[in-house]
Amino acid sequence: KPTGSMVVINTATGAIAAMQGGYGEKNMNLSLNRAVSAHRNPGSSIKPLIAYGPGLELGIIAPGTIYVDEECHLDPSNPDAIWPVNYERDYLGPITIRQGLVKSRNTIAAQVWTDVGGETALWYLKQVGIDRTSEGAFPSQSVGGFTTGMTTLEMSAAYNTFACGGTYTEPYAYTQVL
Repeated sequence: KPTGSMVVINTATGAIAAMQGGYGEKNMNLSLNRAVSAHRNPGSSIKPLIAYGPGLELGIIAPGTIYVDEECHLDPSNPDAIWPVNYERDYLGPITIRQGLVKSRNTIAAQVWTDVGGETALWYLKQVGIDRTSEGAFPSQSVGGFTTGMTTLEMSAAYNTFACGGTYTEPYAYTQVL
């Protein structure tokens, strides 16, 4: 049966307001909760956290900055190969960062990640609660390719940083046990 997970965080407090981690009614303790235990590659949802956010913070890009959506050769292990490719397998030419984000262009995210620098991008990712610095920096991370993926809880907490004006708040599930 299909299954999924979700986490809702109260942006004012960092409290986990809701969590769903599997299909159907919970019928056992200590069972798999996909929201906190299942690591999956985040795909394009990582782009604002590892490329665009750091690029904006460092002053490398602004929403109106123009990048060229074109064939790129950014794979260091195979510099002759076209990488990355966009989902649509086409290129739009000069576009703004805003358009690159809205249209989820892999080429733009990878170029911004390259301009930010891989180690710097991973440092920023660590600041929003996702530490993958032990993996080393690889261009595929700009489009969601990690050795160890992210949990739904990690991604929710990281995105909560945007809602909190740039301050990461570690999520919590309870404050006291009575």
